Amino acid sequence: MTHFATRDKDSPHDGEHVVVVGSGVAGLSAAVEAAEAGAEVLVLERGDAIGGASVMSAASTSMVGTPLQHAHGIDDDVELALADWIRMGGPTADVEWARRYLERSRADVYEWCADLGIKWMALSQPEGNSVPRVHTPSGFGRGIVDALAVRALGAPALDFRRDHAGNHDQPNQAEQKNRKP
Repeated sequence: MTHFATRDKDSPHDGEHVVVVGSGVAGLSAAVEAAEAGAEVLVLERGDAIGGASVMSAASTSMVGTPLQHAHGIDDDVELALADWIRMGGPTADVEWARRYLERSRADVYEWCADLGIKWMALSQPEGNSVPRVHTPSGFGRGIVDALAVRALGAPALDFRRDHAGNHDQPNQAEQKNRKP
């Protein structure tokens, strides 16, 4: 995850307008980061509730060198995780992207989520991993969505538009007007 600079009076994002489509974990994360960097943010959600499909996910993710791993006596590092990634991904593995992700996973995912109040509760070792490095948060996807929603709803320049009626498959009035018979 690329972080915007923290908000201050000289932020290059002040006054910028950002539209985020979807309020799952990715959308809420982008919205929070943009708002905290000074942008005015509008989140569009097709559903009638914040969270999208993320609320149904386990939200487990691979991370390297985390406090939870250390607390369990697990010695893991970027090179070991990258070797697993390459072995499992074969010739289709994007090694440059994987290295960058693994190098930043503790700061950009584990610590960023911890700063939101998210606790990492479990480690697992799926097939292909040399050590347990797949982290599962308390509350699963719903827990992350709830923490992000609290942060997002507290941001002064962040607004949500949701489909309260739940008419996802029905065209809106503008779409009906522009439809050809």
